[in-house]
Amino acid sequence: MFKEFVLLAVTAFCLTQAMNVDKRSTMEVHDIDFVTKQKKIFELYMFVDQPKLMGAEWYEVGRNFDFESHMDMFHDK
Repeated sequence: MFKEFVLLAVTAFCLTQAMNVDKRSTMEVHDIDFVTKQKKIFELYMFVDQPKLMGAEWYEVGRNFDFESHMDMFHDK
């Protein structure tokens, strides 16, 4: 009898936890310029093996990017 009660309690707890909704999945994007830049960089890495480069100007930006001179871009402000 006690084992069935414990099993029922654990099952009820698991079901209540499974119904919780993750609130982080409804995040809104506020900076569309930043998202556009991220998409361009993603496209560069996604098609890295293609002989014809779709965004040649972004390829040059990536090749000539100097991390030391842009270190302030990587810190939270």
